[in-house]
Amino acid sequence: DTNRDGFDIDCCRNVRISDCHIDVGDDCVAVKAGTEDAEHAVPCENVTVTGCTMVHGHGGVVLGSEMSGSIRRVAISGCVADGRVRASGGIAAGDATVGHAEPDAAPHQP
Repeated sequence: DTNRDGFDIDCCRNVRISDCHIDVGDDCVAVKAGTEDAEHAVPCENVTVTGCTMVHGHGGVVLGSEMSGSIRRVAISGCVADGRVRASGGIAAGDATVGHAEPDAAPHQP
C-alpha cells in the first residue's frame, strides 16, 4: 500500500524528527490531535522537524488533518520538501502555531 504517512504524530509531546529521508505516497509528516469523535481533547505539542528530505508525499509537513485537541509549538527548519511543506505562521488548524517554516527554494532532485 503506497498511501501511508511517513510519520503520524498524534496527541504526542516533545517529538523530534531530524535528518531523515522520507519518500511516501501520502503525507511525509502528519501532525494530528485526535479525531472529532475523541472523548477527551488531547493536544499535540512541541514538535520539531529539522534537516529532513521529503519527496513524493501529498504534503511535506501537514497540520491538523484530524483535530479534537490543539496543535502547539511546531518548528520546521532546514528541510528540502519537494515544494510541499504546508505550514506557515498563523495556520488555521485548531490553534496551531508554527515557527520557522522554511521550505527550501530548490526542490529535491532524485
